[in-house]
Amino acid sequence: MFRTLTLTPMSVPADGEWQRDVVLRDSARGPDFDTRYDFTTLAYSGVYLAERRAIVLICPKLLNFETLVRAGQFSSDLGTHKLLRIRRLRRHSEIWLSASVAPQTITFSAGDIVESCEVHAPDPTPTGLHTLTTLSKDNDLTWIDAWARHYARTQGVEHVLFYDNGSTTYTAQQIADVLADVPGLSSATVVSVPLPFGAVGTHTPHGVALFLQPALLNLARYRFLPMARTVLNCDIDEMLISDDGRLCDVAMRSMFGYATARAHWRYRPSGLDGVPRYGDHILRADPDATTKEKMCIRPNGLLGRAHWDIHGAAGYWFNRLCMAPGHRFYHCESIATNWKRARDTDHTHDLIPDPITLENWASLGFR
Repeated sequence: MFRTLTLTPMSVPADGEWQRDVVLRDSARGPDFDTRYDFTTLAYSGVYLAERRAIVLICPKLLNFETLVRAGQFSSDLGTHKLLRIRRLRRHSEIWLSASVAPQTITFSAGDIVESCEVHAPDPTPTGLHTLTTLSKDNDLTWIDAWARHYARTQGVEHVLFYDNGSTTYTAQQIADVLADVPGLSSATVVSVPLPFGAVGTHTPHGVALFLQPALLNLARYRFLPMARTVLNCDIDEMLISDDGRLCDVAMRSMFGYATARAHWRYRPSGLDGVPRYGDHILRADPDATTKEKMCIRPNGLLGRAHWDIHGAAGYWFNRLCMAPGHRFYHCESIATNWKRARDTDHTHDLIPDPITLENWASLGFR
């Protein structure tokens, strides 16, 4: 099954009296901050958890909206739903509501604000499958195809959860069609998410206003992937290289149900024509430049129910302990559409060829 869905969020009116407070001081906001920041989304989606007799709404960081939520009321065709608690997490929030059975929608009302979103049960589609998830916007379909084929062939991925952040160069159905042609994939869910990605600060902490991606990972944890065998999270520009075995098998063997691998920046030589390819990225900085780890996690494992984030779970406390030797990501600088940030495609620092990277790309058929 290769399907497409569209997220139906709950948002306050853009011209209303309620707008989300800004988490960055004025001096840390770039010139495009207001166009990228999410001022209005109250909740991305709702999930009904029968074993807890509760609905969880996955939200951007509520900030001042918490006052609005506590002053308002949640209801459905089943009646009123009691607010059980609000969880304040690093870059998103959760609203927990009582529910003896699952409603189809949940409605929030406070004064002139009346907004609804759908409530879903956990998805059984990826039950027992090794899965891959990402968030993407306008990345070239040839990249998506090569990326998915690589993970299906080398990491045993069987299902893909693909969040599309409002692409304008193709449709969600076109992404699903690409994934349907990948050998080894038995299913995929492409979720259209036409919402603000968030604004990057000009000073530390740069990513404090990036609510969407961590929230979507935890929506995956509750709604789309709780029954998956393993979940591997990485971006389209990150290709996992394993010298021996698969990272999902390391996660399966781990007492924590968790494995991480560090990402190494790789660069494309200047002056090459055409659409950048993964195998073009044969240069590295000297010394090698790395980014923070990415994870593979077992949802029913010890850390599977902990908070998921972009670079790991449970606040990254177990990342170093669970780093898998012989596994690494190549973070390809030119595989990008700059939808998150501007890339260093002009190479403002010294680069040298890396023979191991060249050998890896050649052995994988990317050269």
